Amino acid sequence: MRNIIVSILGNAFPFSLLQKIFTNRIIIPYFHMISDDDVIHVKHLYRYKNILQFESDLEFLLKKYQPIDAVDLIDIVKKGKSPGKPCFIPTFDDGFSEMYEVVTPILLKKGIPAIFFVNSGFIGNKGMAVQNKSSVLIEHIHNSKTISSEMISKLKVMKYGDNNIVDEMAMQLDFDMDDYLKKRKPYLSEEQLRKMSDKGFFIGSHSIDHPLYRDLGFEEQIRQTKESTEVITEKISCDYKLFAFPHTDNGVTKKYFETVVDQNIVDLTLGTSGLKEDSAKYNIQRISFEKTMDHASKVIRIQYMKKIFRILINNDIIHRI
Repeated sequence: MRNIIVSILGNAFPFSLLQKIFTNRIIIPYFHMISDDDVIHVKHLYRYKNILQFESDLEFLLKKYQPIDAVDLIDIVKKGKSPGKPCFIPTFDDGFSEMYEVVTPILLKKGIPAIFFVNSGFIGNKGMAVQNKSSVLIEHIHNSKTISSEMISKLKVMKYGDNNIVDEMAMQLDFDMDDYLKKRKPYLSEEQLRKMSDKGFFIGSHSIDHPLYRDLGFEEQIRQTKESTEVITEKISCDYKLFAFPHTDNGVTKKYFETVVDQNIVDLTLGTSGLKEDSAKYNIQRISFEKTMDHASKVIRIQYMKKIFRILINNDIIHRI
C-alpha cells in the first residue's frame, strides 16, 4: 500500500522538480543480467531486463543525467565534493559472461562508463554460486520426465552454506555441474575482464564466492573482501579498489567499514538499499533496476519520493553499530 501511495504521489510531481531537489545525489543503478535469452542459471532466481528494456533505461539516464566513471565517483565521495549536476554510473554484479557479450558493446556505443563487480572464485568458470547451481538444477528437474516438487522446494531455499547439499542433489539427479560450467561458461574469463578494462570499464570485487555478509563472522567478512579485491587488482592491474556486497550490506557492522578503510583494503564499498544515506562514509547505496522491472523513469521517481518521506520522518540514514 505504501509503495502504491508513493507511486501515485510521485506521478503528481514533475520529474525535473524531483531531480532538482536531489541534484547532488548520484544515481547508481545495479543489474545482474541483460539478455534476450532464457539464462538457465538465473532463470529461477529473479527477473532480468532484455536488451530493448536495458537500452531504453540507458537512453532515459543519458537524457536526464551526466555519465561519470569510477574515478570520478571515488573522487567525489573521498573528497566530499558535490557533483554539481545530476550524474549516474551503472553497475553490474556477479560477473556473468553476458556482461562482455551483450552489455559492454551497448555501453561503448552509447559512451557510458560502468563498473562490473566480479566474484574472484568464479572467474574463468572455476565454480558457481549456490543459488545459480540451484536454478540450473530446478530447470533440469522441470525438463526431466519425473518432476520432483519436493526437491524443487528444497533448491529454492538453498543458501551459501548449503553448497555440499546442492552438489549431492546434482549427483542424485545425475547432473554434471562441471560439464555445465565447461560448456555454458556462465562467468567472465580473465581474458574478457582484461579486455573490458582495456576498453575503459572498471572492474570491482564482489567477494570470493557470493556469501550473505551478515551471516559471516567478522574475520571471514574481511577475508572475503581482501582476497577477492587483491585477485581483481592483480589480474586487471588497476590502481583503484572497489567492492560491492553480494546480496545486501544490511547487518554489516561499523567495525567492518572502519577496518576496510583503515587497512586500505578498498576505496569504496557499494550496497543495495536504494537512494539512501549511510553512516559508513565510504559505503554508497545503489538502486536495483531489476526488482520491479519498471522503466528507469519510474524506478528513480519512486526512489526520490521514498527519500522525501524518509527525510520527513528522519529515517534516511542507515546507522551502523
